[in-house]
Amino acid sequence: MRLIEDNLSEDEDVDGSIVFEMEGYVYNIGQTSGPPGWFSRQTIDDYNNGRDNWESPSGWSPENIAAFKLLRNIYE
Repeated sequence: MRLIEDNLSEDEDVDGSIVFEMEGYVYNIGQTSGPPGWFSRQTIDDYNNGRDNWESPSGWSPENIAAFKLLRNIYE
């Protein structure tokens, strides 16, 4: 992982963000007026060439959901 930009601030009135590169993608994580904030990514090629092809996750779910644990145990 390589940090590209850090706009985090100690001032609580200012929204912050970080931009970093990891495994072929550039990730942009930030906060706009409180949680939950925003999260997006695009390929390194798109980022380096100034293309606006940011993707965002369709939704979040906890990693420790019981049904997923059950299925994981069946297939291990």
